Amino acid sequence: MVKSFFGFRLNTAALFIGWVGGIIYLISAIVDIVCLANLDYIVDHFYNNTNNSIPFPDIPDNKTDLQTIKTVLLVVLIVYLVLHAQNALSSILLVIGTLKERHLYLVPWLINNGIYIWYFALVLVGMIIHLINLGAAAGDVILSLVLSVFAFVINFYVWLSVYSLYKIFQSATDQQRLIPQTGNLHPSYTRI
Repeated sequence: MVKSFFGFRLNTAALFIGWVGGIIYLISAIVDIVCLANLDYIVDHFYNNTNNSIPFPDIPDNKTDLQTIKTVLLVVLIVYLVLHAQNALSSILLVIGTLKERHLYLVPWLINNGIYIWYFALVLVGMIIHLINLGAAAGDVILSLVLSVFAFVINFYVWLSVYSLYKIFQSATDQQRLIPQTGNLHPSYTRI
């Protein structure tokens, strides 16, 4: 368990992470919406500037028609929009959960970023294997490996910090439940 995040309290770090993540993902979702609104212009621009072809290795002659490109780009942008909206919502819940000290509000952020960390680890391994199979220079492979592992460690440390805060909030909630309530909180039912 982590006690602080680079010297900052876990609450402060979670608020910062939540706000920055929420703002970045909201801006990304707005960019996705703008791209969806201008889909025809984007496809026409790229199609005309690439000699009327965009290479797809699975299609014979590496030629595709305009409608296929629009469909593929539409699906990709919709998937990105959904993921960015989901990540923005989980970041906002991280901020709310930190302010209210409710551990269950942190769960969506932990799940999203846990999945991202596993995906990042798989991509990292695949990238290194691909670079080795290409016969890339040893310096390029080492540089890519060092930078990717550094990014992975930072992402894991951020996740571990939020998870530590989750455990702190959870134990505080559990302790609060164990404290006996005094006073007359419930109506007194007696025989008449």
